[in-house]
Amino acid sequence: MKGLLKKDILLATKTYKFILIVCIVLFAVRFFAEEVSVAVLLPVMFAGMLPTSLLAVDERDGWDRTAEMLPVTRAQRVGAKFLLGFLFWVGMAALSLLVEAGASLVQGNFDGTSFLTMAALFAVAGLACPAITLTFGFRFGTEKARYLYFLLMAVIFAAGAALFLFPPEGFSFPWWGSALTLLGAFAVYGLLYLLSAALYKKRELT
Repeated sequence: MKGLLKKDILLATKTYKFILIVCIVLFAVRFFAEEVSVAVLLPVMFAGMLPTSLLAVDERDGWDRTAEMLPVTRAQRVGAKFLLGFLFWVGMAALSLLVEAGASLVQGNFDGTSFLTMAALFAVAGLACPAITLTFGFRFGTEKARYLYFLLMAVIFAAGAALFLFPPEGFSFPWWGSALTLLGAFAVYGLLYLLSAALYKKRELT
């Protein structure tokens, strides 16, 4: 498992270095936005995309077939992608929350109660939804999984835009709703790992 994680981390560092630069630019942009902006959400979504992107590289380079000859199980290969995705998400979500807190303090509109809601949004957009795409990729291949990811993100953005443009009168998301959403996203992530491992064992690699 350590070897699989090391391989993926080195591959991510070499192949997706530009994403870190984009995230730094987005964080800088957040300090010029008067309210919570997509600038702190996109880096979390980028982090969520990495495991599926790494799986796509594995398929393109034939690593998935080469790994069949190595002393690692398919469940371990699935586990490495899901564990790495969780670690990427934790790091980027924490950094995004820190940037949001700093920008809010500088602009004088800090609101601590909104952070749990933001963390729940990060968990859905950067953890649960990418896990669905990753599961789909392990079962059917990453080419088909990409279309599903874009569809999920379109739904999230459409729902967010609708709530922003047409907010329900007098509605405020309760703290317990955010907490349940956050825990639910973690539960979905774990369950999808188990499902992915089971599906990948039965998949025929071509």
